[in-house]
Amino acid sequence: MFGLGFIEIIVIGIVVLLAVKPEDLPNFVKKIGRSYKELKNTISEVNKMKEDFVKIADKDIKQEIVDKTKKVLDSDDALTVTKK
Repeated sequence: MFGLGFIEIIVIGIVVLLAVKPEDLPNFVKKIGRSYKELKNTISEVNKMKEDFVKIADKDIKQEIVDKTKKVLDSDDALTVTKK
């Protein structure tokens, strides 16, 4: 997920086991789990916001293309009428 390999995760786990007191380990693991869940939810929300932004931008771009196309076609019709 964060570009960590198996060996890096093992090293981090060993450091945590050495740094955290055994009686604090269950609470520490719970906090890590909650933090991971919050991070996952935040990433999901950011991805949804990004998708919504892209949809809105895509809709705006399509509408602008339609408007410009109509303008070109209308000006082409005006040229055709004046040529006759």
